[in-house]
Amino acid sequence: AMSCTYQASQSSFAANMALVSAETTLARTMQTYDDATIAQAVSLLVSLRPELQNSLMEVLSNLPGRRYTGFIKSFWPEKHFGFIECAELYQEFGQDTFLSDMEIGSFGLGSEVSFSVILNKENKPQARFLNAADHPSSGRGQAADWNNPPPAKFPRISHQAPVQWIRKPSIYEDSSQNPAAGPRHTGTIKSFFPEKRYGFISCDELMATYGSDVFLSDQEIGGFQVGNAVTFSVGYNKSGKPQARQLQAA
Repeated sequence: AMSCTYQASQSSFAANMALVSAETTLARTMQTYDDATIAQAVSLLVSLRPELQNSLMEVLSNLPGRRYTGFIKSFWPEKHFGFIECAELYQEFGQDTFLSDMEIGSFGLGSEVSFSVILNKENKPQARFLNAADHPSSGRGQAADWNNPPPAKFPRISHQAPVQWIRKPSIYEDSSQNPAAGPRHTGTIKSFFPEKRYGFISCDELMATYGSDVFLSDQEIGGFQVGNAVTFSVGYNKSGKPQARQLQAA
């Protein structure tokens, strides 16, 4: 009975990992075609499977997705998974990003990669579509070397929850907030890391309220630089942390 239970568990795990591989393979194949061909293919698919239309409409109604950059922090070949360290995603979800053996490819521990993100049913981030980082920030990258695995203890990630959907909005974009309707604040751009695509604004007023500097993404900084005094509106991520929007010169 124990053997049957183990085999069933392994089969379920394999099925989920195969799903991960299939979606990434399909996305990589589709990106080689022009927009018109992809649109026609989707139209044909919906004609065969009308139930997909609602899911596709939900995806298309959101803002375009984005790529993130991080370092492969850990990987256990015998467990078929590891994690990517990405400060932006950690701030949003409070944990590193799950990485399966179907996605890691030829990358190894310490490799700096860019990747897309989807969420499982528990709303936890999963890395997909890995590529080498466009602008590496350091020489930490290395070829795969499984002779020195990371420490054994690490938060568990369930393999039983299949992938649900691609997260389209930026993780720092909360559609329920309307920054333009709120007050504007004044601060100084304290830091910005082009290779990580984010930085922070120092604002005494918001520091007193939230206990942290204000997050600034590369989509908002525009032509401003570190040291510039700016005014800005504020949006919030799912953790209630302030995010700068609509920067203007102070």
